[in-house]
Amino acid sequence: MQLRGRLLLQLNHDKYLFSDGKSQIRIEIESEVFPKQAIDDKIEIQILGEVEKDFMETPEIDVKRVEVLPSPTAAATR
Repeated sequence: MQLRGRLLLQLNHDKYLFSDGKSQIRIEIESEVFPKQAIDDKIEIQILGEVEKDFMETPEIDVKRVEVLPSPTAAATR
């Protein structure tokens, strides 16, 4: 599964609330997958991962890759 959106909130050391602008889902990003660049709720990212659903829990995405997307202003200045 591939999604574009933003990290809204860090829930614990590797869990985040992610939004694609329409809905929100909890995602898990291991430290070795997380980009070196600082990411806040203004930076658009693209994630690639798989949906996990544990018994009695809401689904979450186990992220395998994170790509920081260029900001619209940076793309416009090229």
